[in-house]
Amino acid sequence: MGDDEVHKSMSRRFAVGAFALAMAVMLILPAAAFAAPVRVEDAEFAYYKADGTPADFAVWPAPATWFTYTHPSFSGGGNHFSGSAGAYAELTFEGTAVSFISTTGNNRGDVAIYLDGDYQTTFSEYSAALVFQQVMWSKSGLTPAEHTLRVVCVGAGPSTTDYAEIDAIEYEPVPEPDVTSTSAASLWSVAVVALAGLGLAGFTARRLTR
Repeated sequence: MGDDEVHKSMSRRFAVGAFALAMAVMLILPAAAFAAPVRVEDAEFAYYKADGTPADFAVWPAPATWFTYTHPSFSGGGNHFSGSAGAYAELTFEGTAVSFISTTGNNRGDVAIYLDGDYQTTFSEYSAALVFQQVMWSKSGLTPAEHTLRVVCVGAGPSTTDYAEIDAIEYEPVPEPDVTSTSAASLWSVAVVALAGLGLAGFTARRLTR
């Protein structure tokens, strides 16, 4: 094999290798750069009466501030709900976005949402039909830090069975700097170098074939 053929063969191999490396980096990067959402079930909330004292619980329909109920269609197989005005539940998480998940039905009432002590919104969990695991409220763009979500039962409404229900939340965790941010930056650097090498190899190959 002559020198020209050797150069051409090496150039083609380098181009293929650079392309393969670039594609591998691009495929790996999304998994490294973005953490999967975390779902927290209702049982992990802290539950309170309207006066801020710990709530009393019972399996529905026994009297209580907060009821527990199981159903295979709930997130995690169970939920908590209350018909006591002012009763609330809180959960602290560390993330950059959060969604509140609940069930809607014809015996549900209004719920108020507070985040880090700031009022966000009030919405109704009422619907004519029973619908499970609905995203009722969400917020993104949170500072990458610890946040506290409070869910408040607004009131019993026209019927004493107008309950405020908690099924779950889902949040985007704060990326670990040593796992995602640093790794993602390193992978991007490798990708840039690989693509630059691919361009150089292609240019060299074209020169050698002239």
